[in-house]
Amino acid sequence: MDCQAVCGGSMSCCTRTCGSKCSQCLKLTQSSASAPAASGPVSRTHHKSHPCERLLYCQHRCGLDCSSDHKCNPKCGERCRQACLHHRCSKDCWEPCAPCMEPCQWNCAHLTCPVLCGSVRLHLSNPSVIRPDPIQICSRVPCDEPCRQKLSCDHPCPSGKLAC
Repeated sequence: MDCQAVCGGSMSCCTRTCGSKCSQCLKLTQSSASAPAASGPVSRTHHKSHPCERLLYCQHRCGLDCSSDHKCNPKCGERCRQACLHHRCSKDCWEPCAPCMEPCQWNCAHLTCPVLCGSVRLHLSNPSVIRPDPIQICSRVPCDEPCRQKLSCDHPCPSGKLAC
């Protein structure tokens, strides 16, 4: 009967702990050995291949087979994560995609964002730096006008002294 326990050995490709079944690694070790197996416990020196778990620049995992001389995937095949209310990119992650360019959907009773969705924005922490930044919603300054709306119970909006 084959051992179903986790191997737990240290893999030579990346020094991570092997998560394959003991029996799989034992068979690989025995098939690569030039001498016949000795009686008693056998040290597992070969492990089942596994995908590389290094994070690429885009924050997806490499996914190619891990090895000691491994070069990570330069063209991430995961789906692009660029998305907004108007559009979701359907290209692979490594392919450049165009910004949305629809009008920004952010607005309140007092302000509307003048920037197109997905366009280049000023980086708020350093306005001299212009760069695309998918984390920021838009280049608008938060509204500091008090909300004048009333709730259905006829009380004023709780953000009456805060921004809408």
